[in-house]
Amino acid sequence: MIKIVKEFISNYLQNYRIKKALKEYKVIKNVDLLDESKMQFNQKTHRSKKEKLSIAFIIPGMPRYSGGHTSILRLGTHLSEFGHEVYYVSYIPQKISEMRLNAEHNLKGYKGEILGPEGLTEFEYDVGVATYWVSAYYLWNMDNVKYKAYFIQDYEPDFYPGGDIRVFVENTYRMGYHMISLGAWNKFRIEERFRVQVDDIVFPFEPKEYWLEDNWKQKFTKKDRIRIVVYLKNTSKRGPVFLLMSLEELYKVAKKEGYDVEILSFGNSKRVKYPISIPYKNLGYPSKEELRKLYQKSDFGIVFSYTNISLVPLEMMACGCPVIEVYEGSFSTFFNPNCAILVRSYPQDFVKKVMWYIEHPEERLKIAENAINNLQCRTWKEATQQFNQILLRGYNNEKKS
Repeated sequence: MIKIVKEFISNYLQNYRIKKALKEYKVIKNVDLLDESKMQFNQKTHRSKKEKLSIAFIIPGMPRYSGGHTSILRLGTHLSEFGHEVYYVSYIPQKISEMRLNAEHNLKGYKGEILGPEGLTEFEYDVGVATYWVSAYYLWNMDNVKYKAYFIQDYEPDFYPGGDIRVFVENTYRMGYHMISLGAWNKFRIEERFRVQVDDIVFPFEPKEYWLEDNWKQKFTKKDRIRIVVYLKNTSKRGPVFLLMSLEELYKVAKKEGYDVEILSFGNSKRVKYPISIPYKNLGYPSKEELRKLYQKSDFGIVFSYTNISLVPLEMMACGCPVIEVYEGSFSTFFNPNCAILVRSYPQDFVKKVMWYIEHPEERLKIAENAINNLQCRTWKEATQQFNQILLRGYNNEKKS
């Protein structure tokens, strides 16, 4: 009987996921990748030369606590300051008032206008920018856009196992859009796999929100109590299984050696309970100010970046918090390996290296200093200046000098 119930539940969930995907991705049906008139859209369309553009970022709603949406808001806000008209157009129906509140929560004082699905058809734009693989399909049939670009924050095929959805994602890199990657890691992956050209901008952080305390070096002393702040999300690109196993082993080993390890996690709802047998505290979604203070007071910060790097390790580094990252991930594409504690993806290496740095605080300080020196000039203003130049060059059909 139990077996029959399990099979029923399994089949039900599988059918539910298929129905949900068919509903969410129905826009794919309207895209013919063999339509050359669409594929060569950017190259064949005549455009008058412009310096100020109307730009529509095509987004999947505007939720709170979304790092990807916050990055889009930062980019759009600085583009507004450069004189462009910026719109955030959601293809997912959501109350405009709710989206505005969430946007303000994500980035106080953001600039640009938020529109619902009507914005996909009722207005004319100089530039349409896809921001997520599904949004690339919506952008395909937007004939009210003169130039089409694709802001790529991560290599999204890695989010899916081999199969139809993964191919749907890969096809967005074949649509002929002007692709602009957040950092060089996505650029390398896409150019190598699809033999297309991808521009990239620096991977930035916001120095006005994260900085060093005057006495920041004082915490790098030998002590019995160690605080570790952990960015823990239920997504494979952040390695939650390996992370939880490693923390559990570290806590036990450290305790035997006379150390008290305090583990503070964030990135998930406070209601989430992790299946580990050691004490920890789930902080949920702290504010930027709370995170800054947390980073400044912590001895280690953990963010695993198996795909494109997160904003979080940069923010930790800016606050003088030594970062633990995975060797197999993307960190070394952006920084010298001596800017973080790089661990191989098995708990024994994690425990061995972290314990060594617990016992050698002076070496932990060197990691923090190296990271701070490498963060110079990686700001959102600089990233947006690069994005602006790349976009204008593409829109005005100018060749790279």
